[in-house]
Amino acid sequence: MRCFIAVEIDPPIRRRLASLQRDLASAGLPVRWVRPERMHLTLRFLGEVADDRLGEIGGVMADVARKGSPFELRVAGAGCFPKSGRRVRVVWVGLEDPTGRLQACQALLEAGLQGLGFEPEDRPFAPHLTLGRVKTPSRPEPLREMVAAAADFDAGVLTVGRMILFESRLQKSGPEYTVRVRERFG
Repeated sequence: MRCFIAVEIDPPIRRRLASLQRDLASAGLPVRWVRPERMHLTLRFLGEVADDRLGEIGGVMADVARKGSPFELRVAGAGCFPKSGRRVRVVWVGLEDPTGRLQACQALLEAGLQGLGFEPEDRPFAPHLTLGRVKTPSRPEPLREMVAAAADFDAGVLTVGRMILFESRLQKSGPEYTVRVRERFG
């Protein structure tokens, strides 16, 4: 099964993100917007995972969760990936982690998963919430200008109290997520 470990987004934050999406979508640019109920903060994409490995992955998550306690992130700012160049692939909202606890949590999770034989990520952890993905290559300037106008966006504070191992099934209507493991911090 295709799996990832993530943090769910609180409903008030989702509503503010959906409002920003509507504002950006009004420009009619070729972006496939993420449905608000599917928004999440990915801590680690795992790819295809055998069903019999869920217990050991859950064990790593439990170890990381026990070492921490709930923490807060500010959901603010907006941008595009890649940050420069001729093509935009992703429109995102940023996460401010002034205490460094998100980075520490993700690093512990990464180390534990590597101990289970998962290959390390090939790029540094860049915490963000994906708002949309560009459907077709186009001139990036209009989209970058629209997103730059939302640079001061602030959706408020997200309390991170647990992490979840999701199974993702790709459907024509978009991905469907099923909770496989939940671990609370503290």
